[in-house]
Amino acid sequence: MRKFTDLHRKRLSEAHKGKKRTPEALAKFKATMKQRWADPEFRKRICEARKGHYISEETKRKISKAHLSISSEKEEQIVKLYKNLTADEISLKLNLGSHVVYSCLKRNKVEKRPIGHRIGRPSWNSGIKFSEEQKVKLNIKGLDLGRAWNKGKTGIYSEDRLRQMSEFMKAKIGEKACNWKGGISRAYKTGYNSIQYKEWRKKIFNRDNYTCQDCGIHASEVGYLTAHHVKSWSECPELRFEISNGKTLCENCHSKIDNYRARFMNGRI
Repeated sequence: MRKFTDLHRKRLSEAHKGKKRTPEALAKFKATMKQRWADPEFRKRICEARKGHYISEETKRKISKAHLSISSEKEEQIVKLYKNLTADEISLKLNLGSHVVYSCLKRNKVEKRPIGHRIGRPSWNSGIKFSEEQKVKLNIKGLDLGRAWNKGKTGIYSEDRLRQMSEFMKAKIGEKACNWKGGISRAYKTGYNSIQYKEWRKKIFNRDNYTCQDCGIHASEVGYLTAHHVKSWSECPELRFEISNGKTLCENCHSKIDNYRARFMNGRI
């Protein structure tokens, strides 16, 4: 590898000062560097050569000044061109570095377009109309509403099939679940994630007709109800799943008598 003296480097710098590469020369240089950078030995030599090298504050100021050394007319031209061209296309057209273009756009508070944005080019399926048969196949009506194909449909699965699915899912709960981590979550430790608790909770709601027993508000009006333990969950473990030890409350009424105020809202359960 050829080594240059400091004097030689200085002369080369002065000789190239003010000169800019043509788009063809720039593209050729990038292709060459890309090919050389693929060589592990070349990357190793570059890393060894740059080890311990730091850019001085003076050099940083010069680089910053060089980045900002475009005229106001050029900045206006970049902003106008950005409406129809990408930053890379502008850099090639004006023979500027892409970082200069991006810096200019940032200074002028121009919003960057998302990656993959097509400028002035319609989508491949723009204007295409589907026949009724194609609409049925693609289920367009369901997709444009953002819902699943079976949303609101009943009778899709037989009773036997539903029972099989239920038994299959129950066999995947707890230690048999694929994401089991030893029962470290708070919900599992306290039993709130158990099937027994969920069944107890459902029985309480059915008994009370999904209505708060203190203020009388229905679930359709409030959206969320709590199955409250009359005698504490922690202090009376033998009564945790007794139907007589539970009553339905809305979140507002529950917060008045329970020390875990609004725990549903806080995502604690």
